[in-house]
Amino acid sequence: MTSKGFSEKYDKWNSITNELVTQTEKEEEEEAKVGAEFLGLNGKVPRSAAEAEEKAKLEAAKNAKKALEKQKEMEESMKLVIENMNGGKDGTEQLLVLDDDCLQGRRVIVLRNCEDYKFHIKKPNDPKQSLIKVFIEGCKSCVVHMQAPTITSMVEITKCSKLNLNISKYPVNTMQIDMSNDLNVEFSDVYCFGAIDPKKNLSNDRIYHAGVTNMTLGVRVPLSDGSTRKIERKVDMIEDGAIKVAEQSVEEFQFATYVSWNKDAPELVTERVHRIGTRLFTQSELDRKMEENNEYDIELKMHEFELKVKECETHKSEGNEEFINGNYAQAVLFYSMAIDKSSTLKDDNESKAFKSRHICFANRSACFLKLGHHEKALADAESCVEICPTYIKGLFRKGLALHAMGRYNEALPVLAESLKIEPKNKQIKQAIQFCEVKLEMERRKRMNI
Repeated sequence: MTSKGFSEKYDKWNSITNELVTQTEKEEEEEAKVGAEFLGLNGKVPRSAAEAEEKAKLEAAKNAKKALEKQKEMEESMKLVIENMNGGKDGTEQLLVLDDDCLQGRRVIVLRNCEDYKFHIKKPNDPKQSLIKVFIEGCKSCVVHMQAPTITSMVEITKCSKLNLNISKYPVNTMQIDMSNDLNVEFSDVYCFGAIDPKKNLSNDRIYHAGVTNMTLGVRVPLSDGSTRKIERKVDMIEDGAIKVAEQSVEEFQFATYVSWNKDAPELVTERVHRIGTRLFTQSELDRKMEENNEYDIELKMHEFELKVKECETHKSEGNEEFINGNYAQAVLFYSMAIDKSSTLKDDNESKAFKSRHICFANRSACFLKLGHHEKALADAESCVEICPTYIKGLFRKGLALHAMGRYNEALPVLAESLKIEPKNKQIKQAIQFCEVKLEMERRKRMNI
């Protein structure tokens, strides 16, 4: 048999074999599919109760996502967004009336990035089409006259400047104003803001604001003799006492302004706001609840404790910053604030306590050393070591203070103790050498050598 004949027969035989193998693999694959379906291994039928529960959760999550997307689409369809409207600088007034013709059933108004424009928001004729909420964002030198009720009775203002907002006829019980400046907000009719809750004999209406400067609030209120009077207040975050607290910046420090009826004459009052859980309390509300015996006592006390801890941490950070910049006297002030405030913190829960009190003493000691107040530096270093005996900076600064006061015999063992904790610390080694030199000089002086 020639090699060519053998090759042809082999190729034919190989082709037939491959076809048979492929056919067999397909049959096995089909049988596997049938078996998997029968046994519930194809994913259509859960193999266990746990898998069934997991599938149910996954399906529920998918349905929830679809519902949220549908809700979002519906909400977006209800929004009337008016943005980038510019009235120009020619002095002519540009007015847009937001009435039924303009709204066309949309119930959320968003005014965004408009400039030199006037907007007049009117009440829809159909009560079923009442507005839900009004947002004013990034607008400059605009006038908004609002004469329409909202279901939420709420208006939000963000990053606006030179905005004039006039609210009349219908109440707005809650406003949130953030990161804005040079605003004028006026409630021109009685009961638009600050009406008394007869059950509590106070007003629940609030204007919450953070990062706001130079805002004038005007509210018309009724008097006991039947007349009305306009009361005003200037709101400014710096003048009202905004400070940095822990990670929270000055601009994030939140206030609430409201009408106080506690005195003979109503007045606008601005207070700090505290968030406890999901609830907001002004400082006076927090103080009252702390005095009462109610279910919030424990939560309120925990909040007050945690707030003080955060303030101590903030003062410590401020002290560190001033120290780095070489402002040692200013750093002393901040460290002192942290030390004084932390002296009132007594809590068994170590995880929540202010753990840097000893560090503040050590750092203030360093400041006093820089300023040449060696006795004060020694007192702070000793306070640090009393709280945390192994804190190296406290021990080292105690040794330095004693050395600076010429008490070398006392300084040397303290510095030696510091070296035991950090044997490779070059500064400590150098301080010990200086101290030993001073001691030797004193010894020779005493011996007249």
